[in-house]
Amino acid sequence: MRVTSLEGVAVDGVTEARWGTADVLVKSNRAHANVVVNEYLANRMAGALGVPVPLGDLWFDGNKEPHWVVAVVRDRGIDLPPPSAAIMRKVPEAVRARMVCFDALIQNDDRTDENILVGQSGEAWLIDHDQSLFTDNPDRARFLNARRDQGWRDFGRLWRLAPPRAEAVHVVADQMASLSIDAIVQYTGHLRSSALLSKPEQEAAVDFIRHRRDNIHRLVDPVAVDDGNDGRGGSVQGKLAHGGGDSA
Repeated sequence: MRVTSLEGVAVDGVTEARWGTADVLVKSNRAHANVVVNEYLANRMAGALGVPVPLGDLWFDGNKEPHWVVAVVRDRGIDLPPPSAAIMRKVPEAVRARMVCFDALIQNDDRTDENILVGQSGEAWLIDHDQSLFTDNPDRARFLNARRDQGWRDFGRLWRLAPPRAEAVHVVADQMASLSIDAIVQYTGHLRSSALLSKPEQEAAVDFIRHRRDNIHRLVDPVAVDDGNDGRGGSVQGKLAHGGGDSA
């Protein structure tokens, strides 16, 4: 995060906390009506699961229009470019496995190399989740109910750069059981109280996430990673059998 200005001391005290201004990215529902809802819910779920994402929150402008506001992550003020395979391999395998399972959980098929930020030392953050969960479908509840058993595929072809081993993915899948449904009720409840979800839509979202959490092993086994050849995709296991992956 880059702080662009500092002002006076916010409150008296030993920490001398100061008000400041930082770079943020503001997204609205102009692309489609589910952008803000998808971004908020995915961000909060990522935080609950220990998946690194930039901090963000809802913001309602003077016209009461909702927006998603998220911190901009840069390296010494410079935008991070799409990562190469060598840079992706610097991201610890356990982190990559957690990210893969997260994408499967929220049914995110849009994890391209432009939707992840990776620093030179291997620190990484997932960004842009507006095509996950409800995607751009206006019939939200019906859509989630119809796709809750849909298998996940890496159509964005990011994870083929540095696929985590199947063993690492399944360790994380086991840990997915720790995702509290009470937390999901809280996150979706906040969206409902903000008039961004209806009651049926909230119930469908909670059921969708609960079902995919409970079936995450089936959804990522095999983990479908597009091999870029025949369009049918391969698996993390298959790539490892041919020397893919690592033990970072």
